[in-house]
Amino acid sequence: MSSILQSVYSFFTERFVQTSETLYERTMHTEVIEAVNEVGEKRYIEIPKNDYNLRREKLENLLKKSQSLFTFILKSKKKDDDMSCELVNLIERVRMSLYRNDDITPLLLQYEEIKRYYKRGSMSTMNLSIG
Repeated sequence: MSSILQSVYSFFTERFVQTSETLYERTMHTEVIEAVNEVGEKRYIEIPKNDYNLRREKLENLLKKSQSLFTFILKSKKKDDDMSCELVNLIERVRMSLYRNDDITPLLLQYEEIKRYYKRGSMSTMNLSIG
C-alpha cells in the first residue's frame, strides 16, 4: 500500500534535476539583487543579465588579463618584437571593442594564443600529473 502512495506522491511532486552548469557560470549570466520584504526578511532575486553587460564584462576581463600578461613580459624580459606588438595591438583592439558591437571571439582566441606562446616554459602551465 505504501508503494502505491509513494508512486502517486512522486508523480505529483517535482524531481530534483541536476544541471551541468556550475555556480560560477550561473552567476555570470545573472545579477543578484538583495531585497527586504514587508516582514523584514532578506530575499535574493536573480535577474538575467542582458547581452551587452555580459559582453562588456568579458571585454573588461580580457583587457585586465592582457595588461597583466604585458606586465609579465616586461618584467621577465621576454621581449619578442612580433609577439609583443601583437599583444599591444590586441589591447588596443579590446579597448576599441568596448565601444563597438562586433564579435569578440577572435580577441579571446588571440589572447589565448599569445598567452600560450609566452608561458610555454612556465611551471604554472606544465601538467605535473604526467610523469
